[in-house]
Amino acid sequence: MHKAPAGLTSSVKVDDKTFILQTEFLTAPKSKKDVEDKLSSGGKIVTSVAVDGQIVHKVEKVLHGFVESSELFSSIETTIKKQHISVARLIASRPREFINSVSEIKISPADRLGVIPGVADVIEIDKEFSQIRLQQHKLQRPVIENMEKIRNLLVAISQNTRLGRLKKIVGAIEDRKFLLTGCGGKFYLLNLKDDVDITKLLEDLEMAKL
Repeated sequence: MHKAPAGLTSSVKVDDKTFILQTEFLTAPKSKKDVEDKLSSGGKIVTSVAVDGQIVHKVEKVLHGFVESSELFSSIETTIKKQHISVARLIASRPREFINSVSEIKISPADRLGVIPGVADVIEIDKEFSQIRLQQHKLQRPVIENMEKIRNLLVAISQNTRLGRLKKIVGAIEDRKFLLTGCGGKFYLLNLKDDVDITKLLEDLEMAKL
């Protein structure tokens, strides 16, 4: 398994507002041949800017090819650093634009969940738990069926106990770590990164304004 290029997280404080910047390399789904050849496919470098728990800006740079050499690996990490610094400088020079955008942009719970460190992907699960929708996110049928059972258990517990709505379930299926959580009557499946700190993730989830 290839090690992912290191990401960056920092904060910029301007006008009594703290901007949280997170830049990371997200790999694209791998084909069967890529897996057999043990290659990591291309992906994108994403910088997210959050204020008061809301994502107010995103910058994405798409990369093509395979992360199969130390030279390319180093190049990606350099690009991550440059993009991160560029966005930080933009905030420092024009903070008001970002602050004003907080009230202008409606941020979805999925976007807020997606910026939490350790989260690789967020899928909004509809009421019927659409299998087609999950299959589009590259989940295999056994995984889908297990997710459906867990989701149904979550609903059953919420409806038949005095505890109220169950907020989250963390688990693993095969080598996939995941978290299920509910917000505003909707359910979200969070695919987690291999090196996720579950304790820190749950703390950040509690702090998120959903």
